[in-house]
Amino acid sequence: MTDRCIATECRQGYEVVRLGPCADDGRTGSEWKLERTPYDRGAAFDASPNPYLVLDRALNIVDANQAYLASTKRELRDLVGRWAWDAFPTDPATLAQAIASFERVIRTGQPDTMALLRFDIPRPEADGGGFEERY
Repeated sequence: MTDRCIATECRQGYEVVRLGPCADDGRTGSEWKLERTPYDRGAAFDASPNPYLVLDRALNIVDANQAYLASTKRELRDLVGRWAWDAFPTDPATLAQAIASFERVIRTGQPDTMALLRFDIPRPEADGGGFEERY
């Protein structure tokens, strides 16, 4: 029999870590819980290297992760609560295509694939102002 065994398992969004004696056949003996840590979705969202913008059904900005904020050079407090195209203005044709896609998703509940759309991002005044071309 070994001295100690560490086992982890996930139950209802929590990671349970156990430490206790282990039998030679891999079964754990009398175990006790060391730690119960809730999964932090916000931390995982922010830690993603992929930029994400969260919109409500009215297309108002609800949240954005750190990768999105870094890529757009914006602060979350300047975006939350704003209609997405007030925060990031675009030409009328691009706006119509984007809104039509979101409306299809809301109406059908199914994913919608759009063609690549141009959305220029305002550059901070400290970086010279103007716009940076983005797709």
